[in-house]
Amino acid sequence: MTEIQELQTIPQLAQYLGYDESSLLSYLYKGVDRYRVFAIPKKTGGERTIHSPCKQLKEIQRKISTLLQKIYTPKPSVHGFIPDRSIVTNAKEHSSKKVVINIDLKDFFPSITFHRIYGTFRSGAYQIPNNVSAVIAHACCRNGALPIGAPSSPIISNMVAKHLDTAMLQYCKAHSLRYTRYADDITLSTNKTKGLSALLAYSGTSLEWSGSLIDTIHSTRFEINQSKIRVQLSTERQRVTGLTVNKFPNKDRGYINKIRGALASWEHHGYKSANDHHIALHGNKSGVLSDYISGCMAHLFDVRGHDSIVLCNLMKRYSALLGKEHECHKDNISKLLDSTLIAYDEHGEEIGTAFLLYGIGIVTCKHVSECTIKIAHWKTQDKKYFADVHKAHDTLDIAILNVPGFPKNKHRNLRIASNTDRDIGSKYMFSGFPNYAGGPPSVYKGTIANKVNQCGGKQYKLDKDVYGGASGAPLVDSDLYVIGIVTQGFGSDHKRGETDAHLALNICHLLELI
Repeated sequence: MTEIQELQTIPQLAQYLGYDESSLLSYLYKGVDRYRVFAIPKKTGGERTIHSPCKQLKEIQRKISTLLQKIYTPKPSVHGFIPDRSIVTNAKEHSSKKVVINIDLKDFFPSITFHRIYGTFRSGAYQIPNNVSAVIAHACCRNGALPIGAPSSPIISNMVAKHLDTAMLQYCKAHSLRYTRYADDITLSTNKTKGLSALLAYSGTSLEWSGSLIDTIHSTRFEINQSKIRVQLSTERQRVTGLTVNKFPNKDRGYINKIRGALASWEHHGYKSANDHHIALHGNKSGVLSDYISGCMAHLFDVRGHDSIVLCNLMKRYSALLGKEHECHKDNISKLLDSTLIAYDEHGEEIGTAFLLYGIGIVTCKHVSECTIKIAHWKTQDKKYFADVHKAHDTLDIAILNVPGFPKNKHRNLRIASNTDRDIGSKYMFSGFPNYAGGPPSVYKGTIANKVNQCGGKQYKLDKDVYGGASGAPLVDSDLYVIGIVTQGFGSDHKRGETDAHLALNICHLLELI
C-alpha cells in the first residue's frame, strides 16, 4: 500500500499537508491569486512568462510533488524532471544516428488543464478518489492550467503525458525509431531512412508537416509547434536538447569559445574591465562574469565529464584567475569529487560539506548538521533530499546523516584508512565548498602541519587555510583513503575563532560513534 493510496479522503490529504480540512479548503478556494507573474528571456529569443506561487502555496505544492513522485513510474524514454536523468542522458539515446528528428510540443504546461489532471489522477493507473483528485488538481493549477514556475508542475506534466509516451513508444517500435521526451522536447532517431517520408512529410504549399507521426501525437491531445520541427541528417550538425550528437553528446565549439573569450578578457584586461564588458554585452541575465564562467564550466563538466582535456585546461586558467591551485579532475581527484556533497540550510543556502563513506553513509560535522535541511550532489543540485541526524557527537563535532532516497550507489563511497594515525609532513587532500560559486567543489592539497589533542579527540593541524563551507569535507591520503574530517577553520569574515583554526578530526573517532 503506497502512501498516496492511504490518502483516500480530504481530511487525510489535509493532514499530510499540515492543515485541517476546513483550513486547507478555505485557503485553496478563497479565490485569491497567490502567484507573482513575471517574464524571463528565452535563449531562442522572446520571453517566457513565469507564475511563481507565494511561499505558503509553494510549500503545499512541494509536498504534493513529493507525494506524486511515489506513485509515478517514468518510462525509460522520459528524461525531463527525473532523478539521475538529464539532457545528457536524453542526448545519448540519439548519438551516431543517420537521422535525428526534433519535435516541440506547443504550450506544453498551459495545455495541461485542470480537467486533464483530474482525469489522470482518477484513471486506473493512479485511482485517486474524485474529491481528492479535484483538490490536488486545483491546488496545482492557476486559471485552470499548469503554471510555469510551480514546483508541482513538472511531475504532473509527466503524469499527464504518460499516455503520449506510451503511444509514441508503440508507434516507434513499429517503425524502427528511437523515442525520448525531455519535458516538451520530443526526439526521434533512426538508422533506417527508407520509408521515413511516409511517416513525416513537409508541404511547401501549406508550409506544414504531416504524416502518421504527427497524427499519433495529435491523438494524445497535444499540439505541435510546426515551426520547430527539425529533420537532421548525419551529414549536418545534429542537435538534441542543446547538445550535438553526431558521435556522442557534446557542446559545440562556439560554446567553448565563449568560455575561452571570457577567460581571455579577464586575463588581459583585469576582472573589473572584463566584467563591465560582460554586463554591457549580456545585461544582467547571465550574472556577473565569474558566475557566468563557473556556470558554463559546470555545464561543460556535466556533458564531458572529469577527463576532458579541454575542460581541464579551462579549469586551470579559471583557477589561476581566482588565485587557487588546481589540477585536472583525473583518477583519485575525480573519485574524491564524486563522493562530495553539499549541505543546505532552510533557506536553500550552501552551509557546508558532506561526503559518502562506505558502510556508514553520509558524514559531516555536527555543527553543520544542526542547520542542514537538505543534501544534494553538486552535479545535480536540482535534486535535493531532506536530511536529519542519525548519530552525532557534540564535543568531537561529527555526525552521520539520515537522507532517505539519496542515490548513494550512484556515486563514489570513500573508505576509511586502515591506519588513520598519520605523521607530521604526511600529504593530504580534501574537497569542499568554501566560498562556493557553483560547479565542482574546490580541491586542496597540502601536508599535515601538526597533531594536537583538542575537544577530547585527535586532531590534525592543516597547512592550508580552511574557510567556512569546507566544514564536513573528507580529508584523504594520497591513496584516497579517509584519514579525517575537516572541522574548523576561518569563519566567513576570515577571522580566527576562539580555538585554533584549520583542524581536521581523526576519522578513527567516527568508528567510536558507530
